[in-house]
Amino acid sequence: MECHVASTQVRSRTRFGDLFHRLNVLRLFIPPLRDRHADHALLVRTFLRDFARRYKRGTPTLTDDAYLAVEQYDWPGNVREMQAVLERAVLLARGGIITAADLELPCGEVPDQVAGGMKRAKARAIQRFERGYLQELLSRCAGNISLAARIACKERRSFQRLLRKHNLRGAEFRALPPTAIG
Repeated sequence: MECHVASTQVRSRTRFGDLFHRLNVLRLFIPPLRDRHADHALLVRTFLRDFARRYKRGTPTLTDDAYLAVEQYDWPGNVREMQAVLERAVLLARGGIITAADLELPCGEVPDQVAGGMKRAKARAIQRFERGYLQELLSRCAGNISLAARIACKERRSFQRLLRKHNLRGAEFRALPPTAIG
């Protein structure tokens, strides 16, 4: 009996090895889903449409917090995990709308960007935008606050208040050579 089991294992390993070598003609590297944020929206729409057809339901829509949760989640199970999460959400969706809570992502955690509600998420997004915009503008103007304020269509005093709000100083950008403004 032991000999028979061993020979069966060898045969199956040989078959799998043969299959591997037949499939290994062309190697493709596909980055994990967490690194392909541009694919998330397309995959979500496709899965929602397909599952709605399969279960003879109207295609549900995702709320903004649900889309944000999809974007923020790392998807360790890649596309198959996303597929399973969305299938469950389609089956359990009430009124054709899927929220972040309906997605039931593992650990039951809602990303920090969603937790405080839309108002707080919007404030954080504006904060990030303002700081990034100011940094880019100051670096393009080599720290020249008057020029940066004119380009931003802001009064100089108002522009300086924004800089103070984000703890930025023109001097930090003066050492940098000015870049082409365009």
